[in-house]
Amino acid sequence: MSEDHVDKRISQLEEHLRNNPHEINRGSVSDHSYYSYRHANRLFSSRKGESINAFANKIRLQKAAEHLRYSSKSIFDIAIEVGYETSASFSKAFKKMYGISPSNYRKQNKESDPTKLNKAANIHYSIESLSLPNLQCKKVLFDLSIEDEDFYILLKDSLASLNIESKEFLLLWDEDPYTLQSNKSRCFVATPSLAPVPSIDIPPPLEGKYAMFDTAAFLHMELDAWHKLAFLVLELDKLKIRVSTFIEYYSVDSLDHRDNFYPDRFGLSIE
Repeated sequence: MSEDHVDKRISQLEEHLRNNPHEINRGSVSDHSYYSYRHANRLFSSRKGESINAFANKIRLQKAAEHLRYSSKSIFDIAIEVGYETSASFSKAFKKMYGISPSNYRKQNKESDPTKLNKAANIHYSIESLSLPNLQCKKVLFDLSIEDEDFYILLKDSLASLNIESKEFLLLWDEDPYTLQSNKSRCFVATPSLAPVPSIDIPPPLEGKYAMFDTAAFLHMELDAWHKLAFLVLELDKLKIRVSTFIEYYSVDSLDHRDNFYPDRFGLSIE
């Protein structure tokens, strides 16, 4: 079997682990890699630098960090949602990875109380059902320390490798760079296609309902700032947000100049 074929199988397994980090078992690993668990773990470790269990645990804790950063869910509820049976076991694992307790992490990173949010700030959203079956998609890897100008150039070059058929493109995020405990992050640049096309990379799952925000009310905030504010708005309206899945819509014209590079709208997935 060729190395490219092996890499593709391990990439498929990685996407499964990212989307289902608390549902790891030998059967699901074999189903998504077509290898025995032992062989898949060996191949995964050699390519990713960590075992299947270590990777899945890292993703679970990153999702927990997003909840702590953006939501007001209790630590117990967050622990259960990401697959821990008790707050104590969750807190121990979280502190080992982040070097700080969940409660202190929340205090350091959560800036606002949703009950104090002024909704007169002209921040509006609509609920939309999203299904984008025909996407050309390319994964973009970058250092977390990357400058804005370099990130813009990286995305522009990545988009050039895709066949653009529409006047807009999307950035898809299934991990939040502000919660990562590594030097690397990723997103996906994608363009809609009129017919099914083979993608360079596997995009994150996008089906379901999204709260779509017009960015005019956000006045070119940084990603972390508008992400927090959008969570607070939705939380105040008692909507449940699925973390680690958000999407940004750009016009192709936004690539003309770095100063124009800002999403026209963005969406957070909700349940």
